[in-house]
Amino acid sequence: IPKYTGTEIKAELEHRFNLPCAVENDVNAACLGESWLGGARERGSVLCLTIGTGIGGAMLLNDGLINGYSFTACEVGYMQLSKGKFQDVASTKALIKQVASRKNIEENALNGRQIMEWAYNGDADVLIEIEQWIENLVEGVVNLIYIFNPEVIVLGGGLMEEESFFKPRLKKAISAKLISPMFDTADLTFAKLGNEAGMIGALYHFLNQKEAKKDDDFK
Repeated sequence: IPKYTGTEIKAELEHRFNLPCAVENDVNAACLGESWLGGARERGSVLCLTIGTGIGGAMLLNDGLINGYSFTACEVGYMQLSKGKFQDVASTKALIKQVASRKNIEENALNGRQIMEWAYNGDADVLIEIEQWIENLVEGVVNLIYIFNPEVIVLGGGLMEEESFFKPRLKKAISAKLISPMFDTADLTFAKLGNEAGMIGALYHFLNQKEAKKDDDFK
């Protein structure tokens, strides 16, 4: 989007529509939504990963997002792993690319739903690629566990709707990859709010911003 960077969206919207506005990163909003009404309710330490075209990350600690010094914390997709950037080897897009290459078909003729249909039908080539993809995903998750020691890890995105398929495989792979059982304390859960997580989290963020402003005005 031309000239998007640096645009003061909140100020622009409030000026144009004369309505209060709050702005938040999409994955941060999804994390807030899952923490408020989803798979991480009443948890104090939440790592949220959304797996799709790329990989987005957010970390919530004691009801507060970890934003970093200049609000770029938890951009986990750019994390460098042994085989490349996290999102380049462990996103849904990466899995589609791997399967398409193995089956010698065009990437744009393939999607996650088709891959999972083949997997459930026992397609050996697809299962091999999924196992490699899980290994890549787990390498990133384990590094994040070492850094954040989260109470719960929430996984979201279209592929992660296949919880019954991925959860046992991911739990087993994470436990095997961690250097010691002392690190294997995070509860692995899957997003419960689906595509609504971001909208619900945005509402939560907006309501909290309003309450904070009231407190400041009172003081």
